[in-house]
Amino acid sequence: MQIILLAVLVYSCRKNFESIEGENAVLQAEQDLTIISSDTATESTSSADGRAITMSYWLTSKSYVEGNAPYVVRMNTKNVAKGTVIPYTITGIDSGDISSGKLTGNFVVGENGTDSTTLVLKQDSITGSTDVMKTSVKTISLSVPLNETISATAITSFYLDTISYGDIDVIAPGRGANMFYDKIGLNLPSSSTYTMPFDRDVRYTWWQLQKGQSTYDWSIIDADFKTCISKGQKLSFRVMTLDTDAISWSSTYTGNNKISYPLFLHSQMQAESAKDWTYGGSWIPNWNSPSYLSAWRNFCSALASHINSTSYNGVSFKNVVFHIDVSGFGNYGEFHSYPFINNYPSSAHKLSDASYKSIVDAQTSAFSNFPLVGNINMFVGEMSLYQGWYSLTASNAWGKIGIRNDHFGWTSTFKNDIQNNTRSYNGLSFKNEILNRWKYAPVCGEPMNSASAVTSGGSCAFWNLETEVRTYHASQFSNQNNTGVTSSCLDDNFRRASKASGYRLLVKSGTISGKTVTLNWRNSGIAPAYENWDVYLQVRSGSTIVWSGMTSFKPKFFQPGTTTVTTTLGTSATGSYSLYVIVKDPSGYRKPLVLTNKNRQSDGSYKIADIKI
Repeated sequence: MQIILLAVLVYSCRKNFESIEGENAVLQAEQDLTIISSDTATESTSSADGRAITMSYWLTSKSYVEGNAPYVVRMNTKNVAKGTVIPYTITGIDSGDISSGKLTGNFVVGENGTDSTTLVLKQDSITGSTDVMKTSVKTISLSVPLNETISATAITSFYLDTISYGDIDVIAPGRGANMFYDKIGLNLPSSSTYTMPFDRDVRYTWWQLQKGQSTYDWSIIDADFKTCISKGQKLSFRVMTLDTDAISWSSTYTGNNKISYPLFLHSQMQAESAKDWTYGGSWIPNWNSPSYLSAWRNFCSALASHINSTSYNGVSFKNVVFHIDVSGFGNYGEFHSYPFINNYPSSAHKLSDASYKSIVDAQTSAFSNFPLVGNINMFVGEMSLYQGWYSLTASNAWGKIGIRNDHFGWTSTFKNDIQNNTRSYNGLSFKNEILNRWKYAPVCGEPMNSASAVTSGGSCAFWNLETEVRTYHASQFSNQNNTGVTSSCLDDNFRRASKASGYRLLVKSGTISGKTVTLNWRNSGIAPAYENWDVYLQVRSGSTIVWSGMTSFKPKFFQPGTTTVTTTLGTSATGSYSLYVIVKDPSGYRKPLVLTNKNRQSDGSYKIADIKI
């Protein structure tokens, strides 16, 4: 099977032969060429003395295009002032088809009423009289036929048109500002355009999901899974065993104090020597309680079993999980004891290393095949060196634990967590491990909700957000602004940080030789995609797929940079086809991956080239 790549040009002609004067005589002097002309456009104006004047415009060129030879298109005018600027556009080809010249630009009317533009088509782009190259200006256009005696030349390399970083942001799964509950802080990708995010982030209290020792109420989490499925989103969630800010629907009361963990567990801890206790109107669990550790382990196992065995509209819940927050200790499940850190009733209530390990192990064991992310406070702050080390070295079958930062934009904590972090244990530098965690697991979070915190050190709220996102190599953060500040500057900072986050995957170029297709892939972002994606090549005749095959390229942990992937096409009948690439979710849930290539098709694929087999 021999494959020929076609960079195709289409030509047709709508002629209106006007007189060719002045510089147009140069075209007439070229032997064996037919000069063609466009229709004439006219505009009416008045002279200084009130006379009516008709201005005329038309295009001329030679009648065919030769590869590797200059091709001239001339703008002709009559009664048009010298220096008048007239924009032009050439379509039917792209920048990869020319070796010099511009496809868009301006004619500037000269002394003789004309101007011209010259371009040179690559010989590889000349394939026959089948397509159209059209020069358009004002209300007219000139379509040029190709001399069919020019022989076609097979080419083996090609370049794909890509979306530059300066263009509007690419909304893709697993990257950018995601939805927090059902909240949207600002329009993305632009102030005038809102696109539904592919991911949603939610929180639950333990009390909401478990009512008795063996009694679970999954209705609220099921509702969120179903909502995500109906919108084509993935769900990330955290279960908080303590939320001192919990409201009526996420907590209950006992003994005139609010509680956000199950009442049966409260009763069990009250029967132990080191009981759960109250602070500021909330019940605080004893993190070291055998009852607490056992109940947490059983709960995690039950929740994982429910997710793995439940589906909605034919979609399994397990295929809708993006990541799960490691929790089980601290206020809001954030692994800190604010506001009661210095008010524990006894040393027996302060989290021990053994209890910490048990809390983390309960989740790595139960959610063995899901991405887990741990709050940055697991590695810094009040956690012991052992606890920080264990968090940074623990893993499940999916991989290492990712990082979640719930105070993005707050420069003081950014300095403490990263720049001034000198912690180490068993030879492991916490700072280096945190800064390199993106290579193995996702980094995500949410913006800090204090206006003063996110403005300190700068002239506008979230002035440092993009820098922090890039330093962490973060993939996502919540699309919310709870600072109370509203300004275009804040919005711009937020959008820039969202654009900077995550991956930007594209097919840069490739070659075809015989049945061998080589694609040059690039990740121009700051992090991998982290999800399982399968990359397919497809040979199509019109809309019919005549051959499809999976390539060896796996984007899951593809870091920023480039890689080359070679695939051998299967057997197809002799004929003309088109070659496409499409990146699929093996579970069938996600829509095909959004690349930063242009010309995405309605089915999520991208056309690479026209080929002949």
